[in-house]
Amino acid sequence: ADIDKLFGSPRPSPRKQNREIPKDNWQKRLIDKYGDYVFMVAGGISPFVQACYTLGFETSMIMMKENPETFIYLMDRFYEDSLPHYEMVAAYGYDAVLIAESWASVDIISPEQYEEFAFPYQKAAIAAAHKQGLKAILYSTGSLIPILPKMRELGMDALTLEEGRKGAPIDIAKVREIMGPKQCIFGNFDAENVLLRGTRDDIEREVIRQIDSAGRDGAFVMGTGSPVCDNTDPKQIDIFIELTRQYGIY
Repeated sequence: ADIDKLFGSPRPSPRKQNREIPKDNWQKRLIDKYGDYVFMVAGGISPFVQACYTLGFETSMIMMKENPETFIYLMDRFYEDSLPHYEMVAAYGYDAVLIAESWASVDIISPEQYEEFAFPYQKAAIAAAHKQGLKAILYSTGSLIPILPKMRELGMDALTLEEGRKGAPIDIAKVREIMGPKQCIFGNFDAENVLLRGTRDDIEREVIRQIDSAGRDGAFVMGTGSPVCDNTDPKQIDIFIELTRQYGIY
C-alpha cells in the first residue's frame, strides 16, 4: 500500500497507448535533423537501481535480506512505470535506449543477489526496449567480472562498463573473453586519467590497447568508461577520435 501511494496511482493498465509527438518537440527536432547519420540514444534506468535510489542504500540492502517480497514489488512497479517511456522513446524516433545500472555489481551485492533481484529486471527492461523496436545498451558500473557469465543471458545489443573505479580493474580484454566475439562491447577508455590528463602518446597507447584487446575479433565501439569530465580540453577529444579512426580501420 505504501508503494502504491508513492506512485500516486494503482498499477497501470498493460494496454499500449497512442503516442502523438508534437512537431516542435525538441527531441523530435533533433532526431529529424541528425538522425540520418547520428546514432540517437535516449536515457533509461533499470528497475533495480530505481528501487535502490528510492529507498536509499542502507534500507535497500536490509530490505533485500529481510523483506524481499516488498523490494520485488517496488521493482515491479518501477518496471511497469517505465513501459510508457520506452513507447515514447520509440515514437520520437530514437535508435536505442541506454539502460543505466549503478548498484548491481559484486562490490555492493552478492552474485546470488544479482541473480535474484537485478538480473530479472535488467532482462525485462531490455526486452521492453526490443518490443518497441529499439536497440538496448546496458551501462553497468562497479565490479562485474564475476557476474559477466550470467550477464551474457541478458540479450542486450551492447554492454558498456566503467574503467574500474572501486579498486577492481575491469580489463576490457577479460570482458571480451567472457562475453565472446558476438557481443557488442563499448570500450572503457579512462575518461579521467587518460583523456583528461594524458598526453597524445598516452591516448594513443590506450586506443591501441582497447582495439587490440576487444575489437579485433568482435563487435566493438570505442567509448569512455565514465562520462567525459567537464574541464576536458576539446582538443583531447579530437585526438581521441582521430586515433580511433586511424587504428580502428582494419
